[in-house]
Amino acid sequence: MKYVIKQYLPIIDHIIKSLIQFVSQGMLVNSINRSKIDSGRTSMNTGRWIVTVPRTKPLYSLQRGTLVINEPSIVISARIDHSLRLRSVEATFDSNRAKALCKTYNFLYYQINLYAGDESGRSTLVEIIKMKGCGLSFMNEREAVMNAAKGFGGAPSLRSLDMTIPPDLLSLYEPPSDTEIETSLDRIIDQIHSKHDSAVIFALQNIHAMTTQDKYYSEDADRVSMYIIKNYNCIRDMITSIYANRVSNMEGDRSEEICSLSLIILMNGIQSLSIEKNGGNSIVDDEGFTYLYFIDQLVPSLLVGIKNYRKNTHLACLAMKCLCLLAASSPSALIKIGDISEVVEGAKVYGSLAHLKLEEAASSMMKTIHGSIHTDE
Repeated sequence: MKYVIKQYLPIIDHIIKSLIQFVSQGMLVNSINRSKIDSGRTSMNTGRWIVTVPRTKPLYSLQRGTLVINEPSIVISARIDHSLRLRSVEATFDSNRAKALCKTYNFLYYQINLYAGDESGRSTLVEIIKMKGCGLSFMNEREAVMNAAKGFGGAPSLRSLDMTIPPDLLSLYEPPSDTEIETSLDRIIDQIHSKHDSAVIFALQNIHAMTTQDKYYSEDADRVSMYIIKNYNCIRDMITSIYANRVSNMEGDRSEEICSLSLIILMNGIQSLSIEKNGGNSIVDDEGFTYLYFIDQLVPSLLVGIKNYRKNTHLACLAMKCLCLLAASSPSALIKIGDISEVVEGAKVYGSLAHLKLEEAASSMMKTIHGSIHTDE
């Protein structure tokens, strides 16, 4: 009997050591997971997406590109939640169904699903499905979400697509004449009067491209922006009116896209005017052009957009940036804005939980308001 027990002692010893190693590794993994969950904004107490029970893997095949990550779903969901906030992606979470519906600033919609990788709960399947929007943007978003799920951070790998024009070709470039710019704007104005949203969006996208420096030659973009802000053929007032009407009656993505394009165009105009005046801090009166009507028309509409920061976060962020530009450029605008500290503070708090760019825009607005108060004192 003793001989038999002695014969199996090495096997028993190996089993005991394996059990001890298994338990210690499990305790280590749990401690690491707890530290990851409790760190920063990925803590369970402040997280918006806490998936303790992932979905059961279906019988049918999942989306191509679905990855298995050797982490429990509660860690994966916390990482993705944190990444979405840092990249300012609007998201609606359903922790019970282990899914999140996401929306980017350029109206890309995609859904994230978490499935159980095995019965032990130590691995998770991450599936990302494009709902609608730009395919190239989806590739970047998918990479960013997967990087976050793996614990590599929430940003996609850097792809340098910037291409410079050779000097010999750049010297041959002839900027458009004033007549050509005016002809283009006249055509765009005709499209803006259309009753069809698609035609209005196309016209605003055209102006947006013509006034944005990374889409158009920088000096020419400033020239077109000056035409806009100086109200060539009432185009500035038309764009402002379109935004004011749409922001009060938001009906789907098209209305939000029209408002977003309108604000970016107006911001480009305000910035170009400041550049022309060599850093002057007033847009009220310039070469006989009066901007008081523009300010009176735009400021109340911007406040409406900011107050809807929970429903249309991207648009509220743009409205906050535009209002901050106006406040920093015009004393009349600052007076018209009045005391909005409570609204801006509410947007800042919401941005700290869900949208980093909104938080940053609200912080800049608070600094502008407080700076003006100290100046008056």
